[in-house]
Amino acid sequence: MRTWMGTGAVLIAMLALPVAALGAQELPPGAVGGLELRTLYELAFSPADGMLGVATHYGVFIYTVPELEQTRSFPLSGVAYSLAFSPDGAYLAAGTFSQVVVWDYETGEPVASHQGGSAS
Repeated sequence: MRTWMGTGAVLIAMLALPVAALGAQELPPGAVGGLELRTLYELAFSPADGMLGVATHYGVFIYTVPELEQTRSFPLSGVAYSLAFSPDGAYLAAGTFSQVVVWDYETGEPVASHQGGSAS
């Protein structure tokens, strides 16, 4: 179990264990809820709207806080290992093993991409 704090909220992520199996009484004080995430690589809170960005094995997903409802996703051609919002919240960037993509956070359109080469 890992804990992240941001925008005045605490998020608990359970890896490979349903939140219901823990019971609400086991969440720490101040926790707003939990997500069942089997492969979580990074979390980031958007400075624009307080949404939660999650980098996973299946891509980048955006959740409301504190409801933890998925609202959108951003496609990648591989596993999302890293995730960051620009300081003003206008852009979202995510990286795979060999690619970095930057999206316009509002429209979801990619604005930049870089494909890395193979190591020799």
